[in-house]
Amino acid sequence: RRVVIPAALPHILSGMRISLALALIVTVVVELTGGSQGIGHYVISMQFASRAHDMYAAVILLSLVGYALNRAFIALEARAIAWSRLAETLAENS
Repeated sequence: RRVVIPAALPHILSGMRISLALALIVTVVVELTGGSQGIGHYVISMQFASRAHDMYAAVILLSLVGYALNRAFIALEARAIAWSRLAETLAENS
């Protein structure tokens, strides 16, 4: 436990970052197809109401949320495994 989990942590966190993006995509797709509330439902409602500017505003908001979540997770990942990046840098320089 003392060696395996710290050694696997960079890969675990990379998988979690990818799953965060996929979770956001799946949530919006479910809201698009069958939800009665949420940003996906809002996008579909604005499309049917022919309010393209509101629809694109929601899409831009969704992309900003995804970008912010990704940047936040990258910062968390950098803080959690700072030792991993240092070890990689030292290995490349030697």
